[in-house]
Amino acid sequence: MLQLSDRMQIDSSLLFIDGLTERIGIGTTNPQNKLDIMGDLGISGQIFGLSDRRLKIDPTAISNASEILMKLEPMSYYFDRQNFSELNLPTQKQYGLIAQDVEMILPELVSSMPSNSEAYNYKSVNYNALISILVSAYKEQEIRISSLEKRIRQSGI
Repeated sequence: MLQLSDRMQIDSSLLFIDGLTERIGIGTTNPQNKLDIMGDLGISGQIFGLSDRRLKIDPTAISNASEILMKLEPMSYYFDRQNFSELNLPTQKQYGLIAQDVEMILPELVSSMPSNSEAYNYKSVNYNALISILVSAYKEQEIRISSLEKRIRQSGI
């Protein structure tokens, strides 16, 4: 069994383990989370997040979800690999949101993490949290559609 000292570093460009803060960095020597990976992550399996009712305080239904989503501006883009080569960004066309734009609408979905150079704070979006807003917006649309269908039937059109 590997015993971690306060800090253990294995080729800083590949793997960094900080036993003191219990953080691991892959492609970074400055992990801000339990595990930070600079580059793509592939898995064979599933990713689960804690969602047990017993862990939650004051659950509140999301209202006006359609209105929230209408404020977001989905984009296609390519990452700037030339100026940010240390991040090991993908070359393929991407689809997503701009974190700074999301932050103005849903600040709790955006987090910042410093880069290896400490010169930048990169912003990230919690895309998983958007799922509940999308589900709520879908339900709002279904209610509107049902209401309109009922009005059409009643009008005899």
